[in-house]
Amino acid sequence: MTSISHLVCLNCFLIAVILSFPSQAANCNNCCSNTTYKEINEPHRSIMSVWQQGQPALCDRGLQSGWYRFTSDVGGMMPESTVPEYHCGTHDPIWLNGRHPTVAEGNVVRQVCINSFGVDCEDSFDINVKNCGDYYVYYLRRIRYCAVAYCAGKKYMFNNIRRVFNFHNTRITLFIYFCCYYCFFLLIAC
Repeated sequence: MTSISHLVCLNCFLIAVILSFPSQAANCNNCCSNTTYKEINEPHRSIMSVWQQGQPALCDRGLQSGWYRFTSDVGGMMPESTVPEYHCGTHDPIWLNGRHPTVAEGNVVRQVCINSFGVDCEDSFDINVKNCGDYYVYYLRRIRYCAVAYCAGKKYMFNNIRRVFNFHNTRITLFIYFCCYYCFFLLIAC
């Protein structure tokens, strides 16, 4: 029995050592070219998209490691600050723990965090980020479990309507919209 516990301890130690090595920058041979990166066009990745029980949660476990660009109407940048649990259309959102690079900085390694179990950075790992001038590309790493997904964008998408609202300017707009909608149906019913 003692040998099994020693083996388990040795395995845990080796995993910790392997995970403690800093990540190397992923090769960026023309990674800003649309022939190199893959597009992710998923509006539910917005920090304004709150996962609701009964809905399928986004899960990036099937996402292969590689260069990606977020192209949704809700925005193409990963958030640079903590994202609450159950946002970005998933249980445990992944956010960029730091700032995006300048064009001059080139391809950089940045830490991303997973907000889980009420802890802002319960788990973390490194990805690569490249500033392509008008947009960013990310070398995303494969996720080990679900429901965890990368976040991108700060705008709010109203259900399946393709109109995108900037959340900070739409509280009043949405209120007026719903009031008009309600009044319209009252007139029809009368």
